[in-house]
Amino acid sequence: MPHAEAVRWTDDQAPVRAAARRRMAVRQLPRFALCWLGIAASWHAVLVFESLLAPSDALLALVGMAAVALATVALCRAHPEARRVLPIVTTSCVLLGIAETALFAAVGADGDLLAFVLLMLFLATSLFFAWGWLPALVLQATTTVAWLAATPFLTFYVPRIELVIAIVLGSLLSLGIAEGAARVLRAALLHRRNELDSRRALQASRDAYRDLAENAPELIFTTDQAGRLSYVNPAFARCFGVTPEELLGRPSGDCLSNHPVNAEVRSLLGAPHAVREPVPARVFEVRTLHGTRWLETNPSIIRDGRGQVVGVRAICRDVTERKQLERERDAVLIREQGARIDAEQARLQAERARAEAEGATRAKDQFLATLSHELRSPLSAVLHWTHMLRRGLVEPAKIDHALEIIERNARAQTRLIEDLLDVTRIASGKLSVELTRVDLGSIVHTAVELVRGAAESKRIALEVQREADVVPVRGDLTRLQQVLENLLTNAIKFTSGGGRVTVVVRRAGPSAELVVRDTGIGITPDVLPHVFERFQQGDPSIAQQYGGLGLGLAIARHLVEMHGGTIEAESDGVHRGAAFTVRLPLDLRSETEKAPPPVEVPRRTPAPSMLERLRVLVVEDEPDAREFLTTLLTRFGADVIPAASVREALAGLESGRPDVLVTDLVMPDEDGFTLIQKVRTMERAGGPRLPAIAVTALASPEERQKAMAAGFDLHLTKPVEPIDVVTAVARAAAAREHRA
Repeated sequence: MPHAEAVRWTDDQAPVRAAARRRMAVRQLPRFALCWLGIAASWHAVLVFESLLAPSDALLALVGMAAVALATVALCRAHPEARRVLPIVTTSCVLLGIAETALFAAVGADGDLLAFVLLMLFLATSLFFAWGWLPALVLQATTTVAWLAATPFLTFYVPRIELVIAIVLGSLLSLGIAEGAARVLRAALLHRRNELDSRRALQASRDAYRDLAENAPELIFTTDQAGRLSYVNPAFARCFGVTPEELLGRPSGDCLSNHPVNAEVRSLLGAPHAVREPVPARVFEVRTLHGTRWLETNPSIIRDGRGQVVGVRAICRDVTERKQLERERDAVLIREQGARIDAEQARLQAERARAEAEGATRAKDQFLATLSHELRSPLSAVLHWTHMLRRGLVEPAKIDHALEIIERNARAQTRLIEDLLDVTRIASGKLSVELTRVDLGSIVHTAVELVRGAAESKRIALEVQREADVVPVRGDLTRLQQVLENLLTNAIKFTSGGGRVTVVVRRAGPSAELVVRDTGIGITPDVLPHVFERFQQGDPSIAQQYGGLGLGLAIARHLVEMHGGTIEAESDGVHRGAAFTVRLPLDLRSETEKAPPPVEVPRRTPAPSMLERLRVLVVEDEPDAREFLTTLLTRFGADVIPAASVREALAGLESGRPDVLVTDLVMPDEDGFTLIQKVRTMERAGGPRLPAIAVTALASPEERQKAMAAGFDLHLTKPVEPIDVVTAVARAAAAREHRA
């Protein structure tokens, strides 16, 4: 409590302060008397022990002091608030000090010890009576004069200067304690008075607020920690048709309806300690005597003096009419918003449709331009070199090179068409695989041999690392070889001369792992996540420099996923190469089962007499294709019967009795399926079975299955390798002889 405020209050209320100090002095008199009598008895015992004072004299002196103390207590208690209290107490203390001084002087006791005893008297009175510096100074002055008068009769052992300094310091200390205690007393009295005034003001404020609450039209209530109503005003009670006393103690949640919006209010009332302050405004619905009503409130948390949450306080306003207006307004806004949304959606849909159409047109134009370029490039090479060969513009030493260029570009065009067909089958969901047990290492051997020539032409080192003898998987031999060819072709295409392409085949736990790693141009980080998307080649300049439609990796991913595997691409950046990892489930059902032997790539042309004494019926409506097959088979010793239609073929069957039938499937009028049906019908009537080979551009697995089901023994897809046709005819004839 600030000293200035305490002084101001005591100056304003001097009579009250003086009376309070007198009452405190009277209450402290018995305690002081006991304390001082105990101190005096102790020093009298010391004098008796030193044989300076007889026990009877010591007791008599102590009785005299006790009489003074009792007389003082009796006088002061009669009128504790009288002005004479403090003078009586001061006089009594002076008498006690003088009496003790006279006793010490009478026996010639130690003057130093007497000074210490008097200092104890000063301190005791200052602490017990808290009477300020003036009474303390009066006591010190009178007792000091008596002590000085008795000095001739006292014995001193401490040097005078030291004794004087000790007496002065002790006196000042006791004066300070007396004044400090007085100020503490005044502060305590101020605090007490302020506390009483605050309590009266608080009570008056409570009464005023209660009057306001009792007469307010708003609904006011408070709850306890358990959510029970601890106070409701009359307006709140009238709203529910009961008296306030009937609502007290009832759960506050009973007043709420079952509307979902009340969930937060129930949580607040039931567990106020769990709510973060400040609590936002709440709107909730209650069940009243007049039906359901909507109330709005800004609730507040009630805390006790220790800051603990003890309940909730709320002043509620009836906002039912406002809610009704808001609902009507919201309904209008919703209708308007719905109309705007519909209009906006229609506009966005139209813009989206236009953008999609424009994007589709651009994509189609870009795709057609790329496709045209990719088709025209090999076609131009074929036409140009064919033109030069026919006109003798090629030196004899370069004829083989020219033919090699023509063959390479024709194969590139074939591969492009096959990729387009595969993408079409993937998009339509018609691409299928035939799963058998195959050795992934054998597939790698075959695919590597197929691309080795392309790698050697660019001086690229092609290395195969097999970390396991046999890596069995369940897969489609042709499709897995296609996957690996796509990866190897890409690696060789994007690797500069003198680079390296490495193929790793190994087992990795329950999976077979195939890694194709190159030292080529690499893949940028922004393109890497999109490399398996169709028509994706990253920078457009790559497509211009290296060519291609960007379909190979998309087809590879789809084929790998059809085998239950995964394919991933990795690259450390531009010009740092790339690695493609294919993982397929191992086929571990029978480790002792031998995987199919490696498919050997034909390296040599069959002997010219391979088809001698064989009569082959060739049915093809396209003159160039028919001439090609006739010339090819005749070159290897076969006797060929050409036919341009099913009718001609049936005539050739009756006249020529061929050993093997080679026919196209798609022909005008009657097709190859009709022909094979008639042939098999004739065979059932009597005669040996005629081997039939379908050579057609219908390349899908469904078409192959359809041809085999119709009665064909083999299905070859155009464009077909000449050696494959010769080999197929020879095997078909050999199979017929074996059956015979």
